[in-house]
Amino acid sequence: MIASVEQHNRRLRGVGLIEVVIAIGITATIAVALLAAMPKWQQAYSENNSKAYNNDKARDAFTKMCDEIRESGPNCPDWNLFAASSTMTFNRCIGASFTTKQWGAAITYSYNAQNKTLVRTSGGASTTFCGNVQSLTFTPQGNNVQIALVIQTTSTKSRTLTSNLSGLVALRN
Repeated sequence: MIASVEQHNRRLRGVGLIEVVIAIGITATIAVALLAAMPKWQQAYSENNSKAYNNDKARDAFTKMCDEIRESGPNCPDWNLFAASSTMTFNRCIGASFTTKQWGAAITYSYNAQNKTLVRTSGGASTTFCGNVQSLTFTPQGNNVQIALVIQTTSTKSRTLTSNLSGLVALRN
């Protein structure tokens, strides 16, 4: 009976030095691995953040253009799109009476290749609508307009981040 009590007491003495050293070693290995992976996580976050920002800019510009172009049509007074082009001029319908439509001021969207910007001109005033534009194409397709917009930026690690948007806009007028 005395032998079994001694064996029981040995098991209850606590954690030994070897166990503590092993636990510290495992913890240190995990900590070093996490610290080594941290720069990669930060780089991935930064690139994803840049890509999301680039996509948001492209989507905002594309949506605004589509909304305005949708309100025009080949019968508006300043319509100018007969072949694929990087410039489009049109008027938005701002109202109508029984027989005639009322057209707003001419609006022109154009691609400035030198500055790589999308420019919106209306009423003689030009506004840079979006930057980092690589290409912009308007293509007439009957009573529709195909728009293709490419925006490109560079990440902090010199990776090229590209956003491509294209869509067919159904003209209402």
